[in-house]
Amino acid sequence: MHICPPENVTGSDRIVKAMGCWPSFHDSHVLSVKVEDDSCRVILFVFLITDQVDDQGYFILTNHHKISLQMSSVTECSLPPGYGGDILDQLVIEKIGGATKVSFCSAVDPKQGWHILCEEVKVADVESCGSRK
Repeated sequence: MHICPPENVTGSDRIVKAMGCWPSFHDSHVLSVKVEDDSCRVILFVFLITDQVDDQGYFILTNHHKISLQMSSVTECSLPPGYGGDILDQLVIEKIGGATKVSFCSAVDPKQGWHILCEEVKVADVESCGSRK
């Protein structure tokens, strides 16, 4: 399934270039979150899931990257203090009026849903890494 990158993410082409597509962010790990004043930086460990399985029956994962997203002019942040270590079901980035909403949909605790409402989302860094975070 091909997913189009959100138009409202500056530098989304950096992720597409590094990974070959815009990832679904399913099973991505939230490595760290840093909130300062009216900005927030989130670092995610992402990968692509293939349709191949290894000797133990696990799907083979490829194209491992750390992706840093910078959100500026944050007007609302529901992330709990010390948020990190979560595994995402999905990351949803959508335009809401004149703002952008970034929703962190947890696979660990599906009842929880956290979000950041901001003016701008920018890809701050894309770093290729091994299978380990």
